[in-house]
Amino acid sequence: MIATACGGPAEIIVDGITGLLVPVGDVERAAAAIHILLGDPTQSQQMGAAGAAHVLQQFDPAVYRQ
Repeated sequence: MIATACGGPAEIIVDGITGLLVPVGDVERAAAAIHILLGDPTQSQQMGAAGAAHVLQQFDPAVYRQ
């Protein structure tokens, strides 16, 4: 996941762990983030798995029912 560091994405994504956050409007950083993940499929897969686990842990409906 690559997103801008604002609002919702910044609350959901753990930068460098579950995805990459880039400053709003910073096209060069966004392009660099894309190149990083395209160039390292293992890192991309690890972030994807970490992101899925993070969402299940932090946003599971059972957590909100308590």
